[in-house]
Amino acid sequence: MGKQNDVLLDYFDDNERFADLYNATLFGGRQVINPGQLEDASERYTQRSGDKKGNAAYRARFRDVKKRLRDGGTLRILALEAQELVDYSMPLRCMNYDVQEYLKQMRRIQAANDRTGAYRTPSERLCRLLKSDRLHPVYTICLYHGMEEWDGPVSLGGMMDFGDGPEDFRACFQDYSFALVRGNRPLDYENFRTSLREVLEILPYRRDKKKLTELVNGREAYRSLDRETMEVISVMTNNRKLMEDAEAYRVGESYNMCEALEGIKEDGIEIGMKKGMKKGVEKGIRGMVSALRECGVTDGIIRKKLIEKFALPEGKAEMFLQNTERTEEIK
Repeated sequence: MGKQNDVLLDYFDDNERFADLYNATLFGGRQVINPGQLEDASERYTQRSGDKKGNAAYRARFRDVKKRLRDGGTLRILALEAQELVDYSMPLRCMNYDVQEYLKQMRRIQAANDRTGAYRTPSERLCRLLKSDRLHPVYTICLYHGMEEWDGPVSLGGMMDFGDGPEDFRACFQDYSFALVRGNRPLDYENFRTSLREVLEILPYRRDKKKLTELVNGREAYRSLDRETMEVISVMTNNRKLMEDAEAYRVGESYNMCEALEGIKEDGIEIGMKKGMKKGVEKGIRGMVSALRECGVTDGIIRKKLIEKFALPEGKAEMFLQNTERTEEIK
């Protein structure tokens, strides 16, 4: 498990954010899940298997985040799987987690029935379940937060080889789908009620510094982030400096990400100028221009710096801009 997964899972330990993810993505923003009715649940399952000789084997499996929702007399199981890389086995993996949860519930019911001997019919005794016994439903979300496009299957049917036979076989297949939230694509962010919106809204623009900066500067919420959200954004955008200098942009209990990004940009300008100056005058100027562009600085700002630092006429500054190879930003 990578650092991005770790920081996200820690972020979703908070019931408000966990509920927000479900309400926004599964229920279109309707507040179906009350965070106050959520409680942490064990995430460990023991999967049993055996060989022909009757020897039992046990394998531990873990949910990323699992919570119980107690809504009046009803209990529901909510689970989250955070995924950084495309997993071509994800439908089967989520299905297995859900099955292990149902088997765990069933074994507990069977054990209780065995103790009370409450069986009334041969059928109940055969399966060790009463006709009235019921399991608690499980709802699983997979949050994909990688940068590459998800090209994996979104249901069990996508993992099947149906061959060239009659389509009737495909139509009769009992499929299993899972809820996939693709963080690398824009979502309907208006449905979110917590700072989770600010985290998810940034994910599609991690490779586009210009659009990321425009997003942050255009939303007032980024001027007042809690520390946990600032930390998650720092890790998800692979920008350690954002947290290293965070205290300089702290206002009370909040952090101003807009000012933090501006400070990092100014640092980049100075770094770019120092890199360029090491290579001599003309080569140095071209090196400086390239370095500044790598830092995401616009040509307008670079032109101004050339005029100020080297006392160049505007036409000469423009010549350096035109004759310096542009390093294209990865889209």
